[in-house]
Amino acid sequence: MQSKDDLSIVDALTWAGELPDSWNEGTVALTREEVEHIAELTKLGLSDAEIEAFREQLSAILDYAVILERVDTDAISPTATVLPLRNVMRADESGPSLAQEDALANAPSATEGYFQVKAILE
Repeated sequence: MQSKDDLSIVDALTWAGELPDSWNEGTVALTREEVEHIAELTKLGLSDAEIEAFREQLSAILDYAVILERVDTDAISPTATVLPLRNVMRADESGPSLAQEDALANAPSATEGYFQVKAILE
């Protein structure tokens, strides 16, 4: 028998009594059309083989989400980070800065005291 340290997440949750034996009844299987829709939203061009591979992979990810939804987290407070950090930013203090001419001295193109760049929007 495995020790609880060697268990997969599914085995561990089953071992802890968090999952019923029939946990597979809650599996999520994406359709080809749903994967094609996701690909369109993300502007990805996928081959038939990639669509099938992503269908299986995304379905597996969603299956794990179903499993994780069943874990009782009522006794756990919301956590933004596990590190003991507080605000580590320094106080905002003004200081000396470059003169406008110095800042623009190495600019490839400047107009009326500003950096001039090519438009990136259509």
